[in-house]
Amino acid sequence: MQRWINLALTVCIAGLTAFVATQHFNKPKTVYVELGKVYNDFAMKKELQTKYDAMAQSRKSILDSLELQLKLMSAQLQDDEKNVPAFQLFEAKKQEYLTKKQQFDEDNSAVSAQYNEQITKQMTQYMEEFGKEKNYTYIYGADGSGVIMHADKELNVTDQAVQYLNQRYQGK
Repeated sequence: MQRWINLALTVCIAGLTAFVATQHFNKPKTVYVELGKVYNDFAMKKELQTKYDAMAQSRKSILDSLELQLKLMSAQLQDDEKNVPAFQLFEAKKQEYLTKKQQFDEDNSAVSAQYNEQITKQMTQYMEEFGKEKNYTYIYGADGSGVIMHADKELNVTDQAVQYLNQRYQGK
């Protein structure tokens, strides 16, 4: 009888040990990243930001030139208020300036939205690959909106994620 009790206890202990081990090893691996830092430090974002800034500066130079022409023409018109052809030319230049400004503003917004979409799409793909490679079950994004109110700093993999994303983007 004692033998059966020992056997039953051994089976129960073995089963309990197997259950605990399974629960421990199958425990989800959860980490988080600081989304703002990941986004801002992503090489693709920096590259496209530089491209966008150059385009926006070029457009700003064009508008600044047109604006200077308008100011000079306006000063000349004040001296010669009855010069109808000059006034008509001024109005045409003013309309050209306003049209270009509106067009540039719309184009800049569209390019910015397109770049943000490209960055987010690529970043999401790389983050998915990063999670699979590191065997993470969940990667939460902390963005300061209050969705994640507290997280252990040991679970912060932001720097590793940024490094991974930039290496993948650079083809490494």
